[in-house]
Amino acid sequence: MSASSLPKYARALLAAALALPLTSAAVVTSASAQSAKSPLTGFWQAYFDDGNPSGWFYFSEKNGLFEGRLVKMYKKQGETTLVTTCPACPGDKKNKPMLGMVIVYNLKHDGAKYENGNILDPRDGNVYNAEAEITPDGQKLLLRGYLGFELLGQTQTWTRLPDDTMAVADIPGEPVGPKPAKPAGTAKPAPAKPAPAKPAPAAAQPHGDTPPDETKANAPQ
Repeated sequence: MSASSLPKYARALLAAALALPLTSAAVVTSASAQSAKSPLTGFWQAYFDDGNPSGWFYFSEKNGLFEGRLVKMYKKQGETTLVTTCPACPGDKKNKPMLGMVIVYNLKHDGAKYENGNILDPRDGNVYNAEAEITPDGQKLLLRGYLGFELLGQTQTWTRLPDDTMAVADIPGEPVGPKPAKPAGTAKPAPAKPAPAKPAPAAAQPHGDTPPDETKANAPQ
């Protein structure tokens, strides 16, 4: 029986059944593409209270959790010098360079939010609880830090920067991602051994001289 001879409702069911595998495959492909890169991954610009940029942060995933490191700093309006180290930071971060330092860490991706993280305030060394959420258009990051009750915290709005804002190799701090493998055959060759020295040539006999032994043999008896 051909498809054209089927009742109208049967032809509609057949068409829907044939389209189902294609739709499912498209959904799976889309989900895989989204899981390959989290919306939080990338560069974000933070701001001072006066609205001027305060710095750039780079967020990446490490051991299933997300962290953000400071990769560029700006001076606050009216400041003449830029503080480049963190004397107030606790533990092994004390007096370390600010650039490359992980400021936001331990964020766990849970649905549309990133929760149970921490954020370090380099100005006084305090560590706060942190959570983050990205706006539906993917262009703004709502980062909230708080102590104790979440309702008593403060929310900052950061904006997304282009992915090519900074080359991966130029991001300060620990290398981002696995180190590239060295190509095969790049080992340095062993130094060549020096050629053995040639022996010095024997001294030539003076012309016309007779060796002592031969003179003795020719003497008259």
